[in-house]
Amino acid sequence: MNHLQEQSDGHRAALVAGFLGWTFVAFDFFLVVVTLTAIAREFHRPDKAIALSIALTLGFRPVGALIFGLIADRYGRRPPLMFVLVFYSVIEVLSGLAPNYATFMVLRSLFGIGMGAQWGLGASLAMEKVPRGRRGVLSGLLQEGYAVGYLLAAICSLMTSVATLGITTVWLGWPLTVTAEPPNVRFVTRLEPEAPPHVAREWASTTAAVTCAA
Repeated sequence: MNHLQEQSDGHRAALVAGFLGWTFVAFDFFLVVVTLTAIAREFHRPDKAIALSIALTLGFRPVGALIFGLIADRYGRRPPLMFVLVFYSVIEVLSGLAPNYATFMVLRSLFGIGMGAQWGLGASLAMEKVPRGRRGVLSGLLQEGYAVGYLLAAICSLMTSVATLGITTVWLGWPLTVTAEPPNVRFVTRLEPEAPPHVAREWASTTAAVTCAA
């Protein structure tokens, strides 16, 4: 019981890291959604061709969740989570610099891997550390990072549309994520060591329920 209490002490940092990570990964994903037509014009493609990039991103989410879930089971969640935060930030920047349609599609597929990995790792790490009696409420709060990311993307699109910047909407999104991610990585590095397997089994069912809800 004492060990469980120690694991819950760092739940605030774990929740902040998970929430911010989920917020900014959703922000980038929905930037592409709300600027789909402008991106299509940039690459001289029909809208449905860019819509395919959204399908690829979503399709590769389970791949990222599986690969990094297996890595986390072997090496712990903090190291792969820090890598994923940097990984999807880099992919976001490169998406904004994509010179052609094919490169853009490959990058959005890679972003899907990072997107799936971020939620699985961030949610499991946070749910391990929060107090048992507050997991239901806090898991719902954690999931709301997705909605906040959508809201930020909509606001960014509205502001740039008013300024008639067109395609630059999606390229202007990456400075926000790149600026926000270094502090988020610091939140992860400050977390206490993770629970051993016998403790992890006690909250595994809770984490699985949260992941399925996503």
